[in-house]
Parts: sequence; structure tokens; C-alpha cells
Amino acid sequence: QGEMPLESVCFRLLIRNERDWQDASEFVRRYLRAFASNDSVSLRIAALDPAFDASTIGARIERLVRRLNLKEERVADIDVSDEEDAQAWISSLRADCIDVEALEDRSPSALRRYVRIEAAV
Repeated sequence: QGEMPLESVCFRLLIRNERDWQDASEFVRRYLRAFASNDSVSLRIAALDPAFDASTIGARIERLVRRLNLKEERVADIDVSDEEDAQAWISSLRADCIDVEALEDRSPSALRRYVRIEAAV
């Protein structure tokens, strides 16, 4: 009925410091491989360390996109923001935004299955 919401599924990821980037980058790589710009998904990333900020993370994501040989216009929605308060940021997101750290299986196929299940609900 009507149009599908712009973001039917939202994932969220906190990056507290540069050490967090190793695991986070693996998830971002899988997200990039699983989804395209026409999928109703978004990835919201909070950069909590001023020394490892949103522009640094954004540049690393751009390098991942190039390494995966993806066209920028094909890339699924990713938003990185500098944040001071993790709880305030989480509260500002949709209540159903999925905590990446809580996902047991983060493979591209598992992410696509999860999105299909969420979209059907």
C-alpha cells in the first residue's frame, strides 16, 4: 500500500576509536557487497573519537568502495557523523535501527536475508 519507506531497514554502528574500525570495516565491506543504492537500507555510523572522526572514516569507506570496484552511484546509503554522546545518538535514530554489534551472522547473504525478513514484517 503506497510507497515503500525510504529506509525500510536501518543498521547502526558505533566507532569509539581507531581500534573499532577493524571490525567495523569488515561489516562495511559486507554491507557494500550485500546492498546497492536501490535497496531500502541505510547504515548509520557514529564517530565518537575526535581523533578518528567522520571525515577519516568517510575517506576509509571511499577507499573500500574503490577496492571493491563499486561505482559510487551504486553504493547503498551510508551516513557517518561526528557524535559526542552515544546514547543521545542512538536515541535520535529510529527505534528499530539494528545494532550491528548484536548481529551474529554478518555475511552479505545473511544481511540480505535479514532485510527481506524485516521488509516482510
